Parts: sequence; C-alpha cells; structure tokens
Amino acid sequence: MCYMNPRKYHPDALSELHAAPHYYQENELIEVGANRVAELNAALSDIAEHPRRWKRVLENVHSYGPTRKFKWRIVYVNLPDEVLVIAAYYGGAEDPFYWLERLAD
Repeated sequence: MCYMNPRKYHPDALSELHAAPHYYQENELIEVGANRVAELNAALSDIAEHPRRWKRVLENVHSYGPTRKFKWRIVYVNLPDEVLVIAAYYGGAEDPFYWLERLAD
C-alpha cells in the first residue's frame, strides 16, 4: 500500500527545480525543458508515494536519483507527516553535499 506524503520545499530547492527547465525554454529548446519538467515531476511523485524507498544519506535524509535521462538527484527529509525537499541538482555536481547547510534552516 502506498500513500502520498505532502511535499514542502526549502526555498533554494524550489529555485533549483524552477531554474532547470527555464534555461532550456529560454534557449528555445522547449521540448527539452518540457521533458525535464516531466522527469522531475515523476521523481517528486515517486518520492511522495514511497519516501522510505530511496537511498538514506543521513538519519532521515534520503537521496533520489540520478534520474534516467537528465541525471538529476533530489535530496529530501522524510518527516512523519511530510516530505521536505532540500535540494535538486545535476548528478555530476562538483560538490554533491552543498545542501548540508540547508538542514539547519
């Protein structure tokens, strides 16, 4: 049985999720931007439905990904009644733990 946890977003994570497809749309690569949005939305739905399924990186912090096509990772905190998305970044990021300071917010 699966259930949907409500999702909340750290403000910086929300900016990351919005910035990714806008780059492609601004450069007239509308289809690529739309595909990226679809992939990110599918990942966020997977996380909301099965928050404990994905790799645990800290006590209650999980990492989803990389996604198949665009290699994005999504870091989130699995709380009792919600999922808090902390970061969304390209899987090949130079510093994949840049988001650690966001846990204090």
